[in-house]
Amino acid sequence: MSNIKTFVFVVIVFVLCILLPSNKNENPNKKLKESTSQNKEYEEILITLLLPSVQKAVDEFYSPYLTNNPMVMPYDMKIKNVYYVQNDYTNFIKYIVTVETNPFLGPHRYIGKEKIVLNISAGGEVSVKKYEHLRSNEIFPLDKPLFKKPLPRK
Repeated sequence: MSNIKTFVFVVIVFVLCILLPSNKNENPNKKLKESTSQNKEYEEILITLLLPSVQKAVDEFYSPYLTNNPMVMPYDMKIKNVYYVQNDYTNFIKYIVTVETNPFLGPHRYIGKEKIVLNISAGGEVSVKKYEHLRSNEIFPLDKPLFKKPLPRK
């Protein structure tokens, strides 16, 4: 199990190093440029690696409302921001990644829109820094029995 964590950490660091060139003279909380076609593959790798953490955050948010967990798919995730943060005293690096996603209960049955801010530590650990429910969609009649209580409206 520790070999898998080490591998995931190495891949995340590799991908982020490619996406985030560092320059000591620049702002340490700099924002990366918006994704371009040449960065698309790296963005897809990052989404794939973050998918389990995003799915877990979505499950935790919706568990008081639903009897079944909604699904999150990579094609419904978008990287909005990636920030590189380096502590000048310890040289520890971390990344802050903002993701938007649209969880669903079945084909074409999206239930909302979520914005999730994730911390990626130098050790490769991913944690949720902030979870924001942006929107609740209309519920399909087929899905009404799956709800314990109504979703919050925004």
